[in-house]
Amino acid sequence: SVPPLVWRDELAVITNAQEAVALDLRTGRPRWRRDDLGTDSTPEPISRRLALVDIGGRLVAFDAGDGHQRWVESKYSGTDLTFKTMLSVDADGRHAYFTATGTGGAKPPAYVVAYDTRARRERWRSRLPAAYGDDIGAFPARRSLIGLGYPGGTVELISLRLSDGHQEWRRRFDGVDTGDKLGISPTRGLIYAAHGARLRAVDIDSGRQRWSLDINSYATTKSPLGHPVVRPGPGGRGDVLYVSDGAKLVYAVDPDHGTELWRSALPDDTVWKAPPKLSVSHSGRTVLAAVAAGVFALDARTGRVRWRFQESGGELLEEYYVYPARSSAVVAHGAAVFLLPVE
Repeated sequence: SVPPLVWRDELAVITNAQEAVALDLRTGRPRWRRDDLGTDSTPEPISRRLALVDIGGRLVAFDAGDGHQRWVESKYSGTDLTFKTMLSVDADGRHAYFTATGTGGAKPPAYVVAYDTRARRERWRSRLPAAYGDDIGAFPARRSLIGLGYPGGTVELISLRLSDGHQEWRRRFDGVDTGDKLGISPTRGLIYAAHGARLRAVDIDSGRQRWSLDINSYATTKSPLGHPVVRPGPGGRGDVLYVSDGAKLVYAVDPDHGTELWRSALPDDTVWKAPPKLSVSHSGRTVLAAVAAGVFALDARTGRVRWRFQESGGELLEEYYVYPARSSAVVAHGAAVFLLPVE
């Protein structure tokens, strides 16, 4: 399932390879439908009206209100560089960052490209180390674009200066490997690694372990942890790290000190052992956990289950996907889409 673009809490723009559809969040009815916006990527907002998406290697900016294309950039569709993967956009949408591959040789060079969506021109391109290929994730920090790569079967971070793409540093971390489930907090300068029952925080600058927590009884349950996520906590009291395991336990942890704040067992009686997929409401007051049995809403202060949603007569083998809006959440289950009030 490709995550939808929740647009200004008014529309959910849902894309697939054939078309894009915008659902009115008040009624659930299509506001518009466009077959020239078919893509397996999630659109990214770049202004108050425009969203950006890649379609066959072309960057396409469209009006999220009516679906009409406003401009197209085709220079990355197979000439000098070939578009590969959208990485992220700035908070204000001014720059989009993506990977692209060059030409020549058995292993063409890979680049990170910064594209100015206002001026509609490339700002910079930075060649990645050969070991990376184009397999990298990235997110903008205050002055740098931090990339996460897996060269040679190891975990490595690379920092590219936002102003010009200059490579500032590359760092590997002892004890963190490709089998770990990772989360990153650029504001804290920490990388979080979950392996089995163990959750660790490692300082990005020094590579030293900040804290370690054995959080569940993995030796008996064989339920490894999922991906840790750091989100604003309830009441503006700072961030909280959330993580889950295959026994359907959800944990809240202090991201700075590794202290467990609470744990909550979900009443899920299915045989599926995948850790619940976690997201958090915009206010930080509600943790949303998606499992095979539906969606659970937990009080972020205590972990208490507030409510549970399951589609009546839905396909049991289909996963649930949750995408928070301002005070609600868009839930996708198979071909069905729901808007649920959260708070």
